[in-house]
Amino acid sequence: MRNVIANSDNIVIVGEVDSCVLGFGIFVPRLEELCALYVHPDAGRRGIGKVMLQTLERRAVEQGNLCIRLNASLNAEAFYHSNGYNSLSRGKFRLSADFEMDCVKMEKHFGSRLTRG
Repeated sequence: MRNVIANSDNIVIVGEVDSCVLGFGIFVPRLEELCALYVHPDAGRRGIGKVMLQTLERRAVEQGNLCIRLNASLNAEAFYHSNGYNSLSRGKFRLSADFEMDCVKMEKHFGSRLTRG
């Protein structure tokens, strides 16, 4: 993850309020992949994730990406559906050599400009 953040081609955002980090997101343009969107559990269900996702989408489209793909955790599938993403298939996502999680492969396509939703 450190290498993804350090790569200047990637889009990295941090959600904060009063200098307190509430979440972060990372989009890799060359892969059209949202590889992280995380909101601290204490800050959940306040719309922070949605704002961060919309910010990443807008910046991705501004850089010419017309599709965003991701591996959603099972408990995040509804969140992404509510933000216009389509489920493609279920699978596993390897987090480390010793740990993998069940996931849903998802994607969202954009026209020539960012859609509102």
